[in-house]
Amino acid sequence: MITPCFTLEQDDAFVVVHITLPHAKLDQGEFDFDGCQFKFYLKPYFLRLTFRHELVEDGREKASYDWDSRILTVHLPKAVHGMHFEGLQMLGELLAPPKGVRLPPKIEVLSSTPTGCAGDEEGAEGDGDGDDEGDGAEWEAVQSEAAATGLEPLSHAAAGYGFNRAYSGVFAHVPPSEASMHCPSPDEPGAPAEPELVVLRLRHESEAYDDEHYAADLVCEDEEIAAALAFEPWWVRTEAAGAGVGAAEDAVRLDAGEKEQLLRLRFREHLLGEGEARTAVSNGLVDLLYAACYDWRTTLGEGTCESAWTVVTLSATLAWLARFEEVPAKEVAVSCVRRCLAYPLYRHWRLALAVLDDVARVLALGAPAVLKCLLRLHALLESAEGEASLLNSLFLEDYLGWAQAGKGAASRQALLALGDAVRAAAVQPADMPAHFCALDSLSAAPEEAALEDSDDESSAGEESSDEDESREEGREGSRFDEAGDGGDGQNEPAPGRAAPLVTELPNAPAQPAADELVAAMARCATADGDGVEV
Repeated sequence: MITPCFTLEQDDAFVVVHITLPHAKLDQGEFDFDGCQFKFYLKPYFLRLTFRHELVEDGREKASYDWDSRILTVHLPKAVHGMHFEGLQMLGELLAPPKGVRLPPKIEVLSSTPTGCAGDEEGAEGDGDGDDEGDGAEWEAVQSEAAATGLEPLSHAAAGYGFNRAYSGVFAHVPPSEASMHCPSPDEPGAPAEPELVVLRLRHESEAYDDEHYAADLVCEDEEIAAALAFEPWWVRTEAAGAGVGAAEDAVRLDAGEKEQLLRLRFREHLLGEGEARTAVSNGLVDLLYAACYDWRTTLGEGTCESAWTVVTLSATLAWLARFEEVPAKEVAVSCVRRCLAYPLYRHWRLALAVLDDVARVLALGAPAVLKCLLRLHALLESAEGEASLLNSLFLEDYLGWAQAGKGAASRQALLALGDAVRAAAVQPADMPAHFCALDSLSAAPEEAALEDSDDESSAGEESSDEDESREEGREGSRFDEAGDGGDGQNEPAPGRAAPLVTELPNAPAQPAADELVAAMARCATADGDGVEV
């Protein structure tokens, strides 16, 4: 059977299903709904949708067909008038089989032949003797770590990696470098444990940071960075401040290509605990969204051939299989900003914070906005060179299924709380490593800029008063000059011409002075024992 293309709408009274039927005989079709489930059958099409809320069959249901567009429209009455049906864009959840339905097994036993061995026969004879003293002695043996000699401790690979630590052995034959990752293979013998991976990751970020690159982007802000800061992504344009319940989610619509992506993926429901697993998955979502929002903002929504490399490199979850288990989202927010200043093409403090605000906005828009960002990441990794598509299997496909379920940490309230936690993180230059010396002047830059503005205003007032006095003196001295007295008026400014005054453009971002950055870089290099050429 073929699943037809469909779209869903709703109002206070109905859920409206639009089904595209290009090749069908309408006199052979039928639809039925009971409780939360809707079924439609018209050879060769079959559609079954399971909603989160109940429908009612009370005679108000109706269907109509448009011969021009080949679309069948079905109105399904809601059991509770005014009830907002959530998750109408979560296609994986809508098309999933209802709970309690057992799917046929994929492996079927065609025939079986009992086989025995000598050990089995001896065991059977031994059981008949009734001599179980040896077995009892083994059960009563004292068990301790000292007695377990020759056993190796569980490694990072044994703990698993990927979404909710659900995978292992993926990198046994494919090195992580083939997927543009930075971490060592977790499946190699003697792979570093998770605490050691954190140390290696932080060291790699510190070595990747470049003072000159950062200072150049900060002081000499070029057109690309200015355009990225001024750009308004789709989540900014569609954000509905102060809207009613469900209005924010309904404002974000998945396009036809994104719906087709969802239909190609298998929907899997995940059970997460209330402890570290749930926190790690939520923080991992923040990390993935940061990479997606950075690429969208810096490419002005167009994407480039380097977008796949950018998102993998920016995300510690993808590049290092990292897990962030601290509450709230301070740790993952600091990691995102730190990597934004160390790896990508544009390394700018205000840009890094702007992307962090983008993540909070996406989370505030709910599951549809999260799905759009995750689907973009999935498409980038799927089309990337090398083995980057492995990361889709490890993270993105599971995150897409988890976000569609809308339960637990993926619920509307949980996503809103996560967005608030991202805003409350308030990343500061002091949260960065000590050798990120070019950031030292950032915290003082706004105060210094305010002082400079006040000084400019006072100096401008003084110069204007001096200018008025000079005009009066010029008028009086002109009579002596005309009489040939030869006064000292040749050194005074010309009447009506003011001294040049340097001011900043309105709303210009406060940036640290170049000499302050150079001095900070020199102090950092002196501490490291290296010289700096200025």
